[in-house]
Amino acid sequence: MAAFAIIALIVAHRLLRFDLLSEEVLALRPQSILLTLLALAVPLAMIRRQVSLRWSTVLGLQWLLLVWALVSRLVSDGLDELIPFLTGDYAKDLTFATVLGGLAVSVQRLRTLFVTIVVALLFIAAVAIPQRFGPKQCHYFRFAWQLNYEQTTDRRPCQSTAECYVVPAHEQHLRDYGWACERVGVLGLATVVDRIHYTGNLIDPNSLALALVMAAALLVGLATWPGRSIRKWLWLLGLPLLGVAVVLAASRAAQAAMGAVLLCFFYFRVGILGAAAAAVLASPVMLISTRNDAEAAYSTVTRIMTYLNGFRAFLEYPLFGVGYANYERISFLNAHNSFLQALVETGVFGGTVYLTGIYAAVKLLFQVIRWPLRDLTEEELAEAEEIQHVAKTLLAMLLGVLLCVLFLSLAFDFSWLLPLGLIAAFELHVRDKLPGFRFRIRALEVAAMALLTLLLLGLFVLITAR
Repeated sequence: MAAFAIIALIVAHRLLRFDLLSEEVLALRPQSILLTLLALAVPLAMIRRQVSLRWSTVLGLQWLLLVWALVSRLVSDGLDELIPFLTGDYAKDLTFATVLGGLAVSVQRLRTLFVTIVVALLFIAAVAIPQRFGPKQCHYFRFAWQLNYEQTTDRRPCQSTAECYVVPAHEQHLRDYGWACERVGVLGLATVVDRIHYTGNLIDPNSLALALVMAAALLVGLATWPGRSIRKWLWLLGLPLLGVAVVLAASRAAQAAMGAVLLCFFYFRVGILGAAAAAVLASPVMLISTRNDAEAAYSTVTRIMTYLNGFRAFLEYPLFGVGYANYERISFLNAHNSFLQALVETGVFGGTVYLTGIYAAVKLLFQVIRWPLRDLTEEELAEAEEIQHVAKTLLAMLLGVLLCVLFLSLAFDFSWLLPLGLIAAFELHVRDKLPGFRFRIRALEVAAMALLTLLLLGLFVLITAR
C-alpha cells in the first residue's frame, strides 16, 4: 500500500534528518513532500477500504492526555495558546503515531518498520561513533550559561576550553558567546561534553541513546524471528555497533536499559539461566563509562534540584499543573523525568493518564504473550507464534524505552510516541488474528493508577531528598 510505504519513509526521515545535515537536501524539502503525499494517500486508502478508522486503547489514552494537556495550557496561559498548541509538535507527532498505528496492522508491516528503524539507527551509530575519536576543535554557541547542542566550529585546534576563549581578532563578534573544545566527527557533527550525539530528535545524547536501545530490541527481535532461515542471525552483527554507540553517548539509564533488553530476550528464549548469561554478556555495556566524572556529578545534582522544584510546583498546582510545556518556568532545568513532567505540567489527572498509558501497553503485550495456543491448526499455530514473538519484541523495546524516559522529559515527544504507535498497530492486528481476544482497561485499574501516581510521587521525593 502506498500510504504505508510513505509512513515507513517518514519514520526513516524523522530519524535520519538528512535535511538538517545538508543544505542541498534541505532545499528539496523532503518533509513537506512526504507529508503531502501521506495526506493524499491516506484518504485514497480509506476510499478503497484498505484502511479504516479504529479505536486503539493504547493511543486513545494518549489522545486523552493531549486533550488534558491542552486544558492545562489554556488554564495557565489563556485562550491565545489554543492554535499554537493544536499546530505544535505534540499534536502533530501524536497524529502521526495514530496514522502509523492504523496503517501498520500486520506482522509483515510491523517487521518492515522494525527493519526501517534498525537500519536507520545502525547508520546513525556508524556516523556518530567517529565523533569520539576525531581531532579537537573550538566550538561556539550563543548562550554561555546554557548547554547548546547546536554548536559551530571555527576550526581552531584546541586541547582545552580555556584556549577557545582567546578569540582571534577576526572573530571578535563571537567574543561574548560560549565556547567548548570538542571532538569533530563526520557530517559536521561533534561531541557535546565528550558525548556523541546526532541531529533532529536525536540531538540530545540521551535521546540518541534511547533510540539506540529501541533499535537494539528490534534488532534482536529480527534476529530471533520464528523460522529456520540462518540469514536472520546476521542482524546480530549490528548489535555491537549499537552497544558501542550507547556507551559513547554516555547515558547511564540507556546503558542499564540495553542490559535489560538483552536480559528480557534471553529470558524468553532460554529461561532464568539465559537471563543470567545475558547479564554477563551485557555487563560491559552496563558498567563501562566514558562520561566525565565532574559533568556526571553536576548532572546528578541538577536533576535532584529540578525534581524538588517540580514537587513544590505540583503541591501549588495539583489539579491542572503548571501548564503543558511550562516546566522550565518553575525550574532552571526541564524535568528530566517523563512521569514527573506529565504530573507537574498537567496535574494529577494528567499524571494518572500517563501512567495508565504505560500500564495499558504493558498489559496488552503480556496478555498476548500469555494467550493460550490451543485447538489451532498448524498454520494458525505458526501465525500465533509469530504474533507472540512480535509481542515479546515490543515488550523488550518498551522496557528499554521506559528505563530511558524515567530520566528524560519525553512524555509528549516523538521518541515516546513512535514506540506507542508500533504497539497500537500491533493491538489492532491482534484483535483481527486472535479469536476471542479482548483488551480493556477497567475502572478499578484506572483507580489503582491514580493511587500509584501519588505513591510514586511520594517515593520520588523521599529518594530525591535523601
